[in-house]
Amino acid sequence: MWNPFKIYKYTMSVFNSDSEEKKAELIKDDHGEARLSEVQGLYREMMFPTNFTLHRKLTSSHAGRQVLWGFGFNDKERVEQNVIPKLADRDWLQSLPSNTWGAHLGNLFKNWDLNDLYDKRFLDTEKKEGMMGSTDEMRANLSRHGFLWHDLLHVLMRYDTSPMGEACIQAVTHKVVKHFAPKYVGFVVTCRIAYRTKSWTPFKVYREALRLGERAANKGLMLHGHLDYIESDIAEVRKMFDVGVPVEYKKFAEAHAEDFRHDVLHPEYKDVAWDTAVEEISV
Repeated sequence: MWNPFKIYKYTMSVFNSDSEEKKAELIKDDHGEARLSEVQGLYREMMFPTNFTLHRKLTSSHAGRQVLWGFGFNDKERVEQNVIPKLADRDWLQSLPSNTWGAHLGNLFKNWDLNDLYDKRFLDTEKKEGMMGSTDEMRANLSRHGFLWHDLLHVLMRYDTSPMGEACIQAVTHKVVKHFAPKYVGFVVTCRIAYRTKSWTPFKVYREALRLGERAANKGLMLHGHLDYIESDIAEVRKMFDVGVPVEYKKFAEAHAEDFRHDVLHPEYKDVAWDTAVEEISV
């Protein structure tokens, strides 16, 4: 942990991954797998001392303890036998009414397989000296829960899978679990985008994501099973978790449309709040 050489290497890899020679590869990489190893590397280097804050946050509620200790809705066997088959069933997700959270997720999943991403999480087999310590077990539990929530957050928060959208999801994740690494990763990506666009606007977008993430975190975002509201009207779920419209993000996405993939909303769904925000911007 906190190996300066590794952190520098991962940071520069994240920062430079949006250079012109890699831009075409990133745009083709719809689900961000090319960035995943670097992100996970930074997560693992920055566990201490932020793990104390994370532990205090999650152990303060029964739902948080389920996430951290791997029981209830985050029991490994239950997740792998009951949850993943549902989330990986694109046909079922896409068959849901267009206003549901699941239908939007099915639209997002049209280009890749959930199982491929799930295999990138922190695994139970990543042991030190052949033994699984309590810290590693909690990391595995949190990683399992977080990976499956990642794309749910994209849909719920309206952030697409472009680099800016990924940075914003990192900001939201930081606010929910109080882990420093997601905030750092999101900030590095934001710096990269600001450098490439020669603009300070990405920092406004990132700060907005932190504010929206704080609001949703205060309502218990992510402290639920992945399927609890998958068939619910997404507008109602957003009300439940106080998910606001990312106005600055929308403005930036429209200004840089060539770099964005607007694949998080079902094509048959009319997001009134989103449209209203656009109208307010244009006034």
